[in-house]
Amino acid sequence: MLPPAACERTLLVLPAATLDTFEPGAARSLLAMLRRLAGGSSLLLVGADATRDPELLARAYDDEHGVTAAFDKNVLVHLNRTRGATFDLDAFEHRAVWNPAASRVEMQLVSCTRQTVHVDGEAIALRPGEPITTEHCYKHTPEAMRALLGAGGWRTRDVVTSTRVPYRLWLCEPARWA
Repeated sequence: MLPPAACERTLLVLPAATLDTFEPGAARSLLAMLRRLAGGSSLLLVGADATRDPELLARAYDDEHGVTAAFDKNVLVHLNRTRGATFDLDAFEHRAVWNPAASRVEMQLVSCTRQTVHVDGEAIALRPGEPITTEHCYKHTPEAMRALLGAGGWRTRDVVTSTRVPYRLWLCEPARWA
């Protein structure tokens, strides 16, 4: 629950592709919940990637310095620590795949060898090349973003597109004023 507003208007901010990591149904639910909690005079500012270029996405989600791979492998570190899992981080490679049909980047950890890992006492056999999907990151066209925001109860007031990087800021207001 949001605290009572001391101001006339509330600005909610979803920075840098936060919304993109939610499955579409969950994204709509989040937007609708924010709409209900924020009130009729609120504004919503959403940051979102503005590209679906596979080359740019590959460089962003499978960078040459391995930053994204280390972030992705942290999922296995967390499972080892909290669930008694037996993942060997060196037995997996990070891969980012653009899925144009779903309009998303799929982050995967791919088994390099035949192996059996244990999670919470359950044995899981993996073949070489078998992926574990760790995250989806949706890349919405402007039309799809407007539809997503609209389904969550928001109307686009303004869109600012960067001239230097493929990024947009969406300023929204409630679709129906309370």
